[in-house]
Amino acid sequence: MKIHARGHGHVRATHAKTLEFTGEQEITPRATCVVGVGAAFDQEGLALLRGPVAVRLAAGPHVATGTAVVNPHHEVTDRLVLRRSDHASPDTFAFRSTLVASDLDPDFAAALGDPATEVTLTLTETGPRRPLVLVHRRGRPDPEGRPGLLWRTADASVDLDAARVPDEARAALADGGVIAASVSGPLEGVSQAAGAWL
Repeated sequence: MKIHARGHGHVRATHAKTLEFTGEQEITPRATCVVGVGAAFDQEGLALLRGPVAVRLAAGPHVATGTAVVNPHHEVTDRLVLRRSDHASPDTFAFRSTLVASDLDPDFAAALGDPATEVTLTLTETGPRRPLVLVHRRGRPDPEGRPGLLWRTADASVDLDAARVPDEARAALADGGVIAASVSGPLEGVSQAAGAWL
C-alpha cells in the first residue's frame, strides 16, 4: 500500500521515537515527527493490513527503509503514526518501528522541508500471516471500526453453534486468513467440533 504526501517548510524530522504522515496541510515547527503533509489515506486498505510490515519512505533520490508491526487496535484517522516503542494507542498505526523521523539523514530531512517534494510511504505485509479469528455474539450490534471492517471482509465465516466447521474456514485458517465466527451464547457452549477447531 502506498501513501502519498508532500514536504513542508516546517518539517524537521528530529523526533527519536515516532514518524508521522498527516492529512493536515499545515504543521508547526513543533511537529518534529511529521515527514509528510497533505496525505490521503486509503482507510480500508490501511485497516486490512496486519502483522509485520516493511516500511519504505521515499522522496526523490532519498530512500529509507525499516520494519514495524501493525497495531491491531489502530483507528484510521487523518494521521498515520509509526512508533519505536510498544505503545499501542488507537492513533498508533504500527509499533516497534525501526524507522523514525530522526533516522533520516540530513539531506533527506532537508528535501522533506521543500513543499514541492513528493513523499511516498510504502507499507508491505511481510512473512507468513497469522490467522485471525474474530468471535461475535449474534444479536449484538455488528463490530465497528477496524474490527468491523475485518469482520465484513473476512475470508470465511463460521457458526460456532453448528456441529461442523466448513472446509473453507479450515483453508482460510491454514492460509493465515480472517475468520468471522459467530456464536449465540458464551464460548463455553460452542459445539465440540468448533471448540476443537478453536
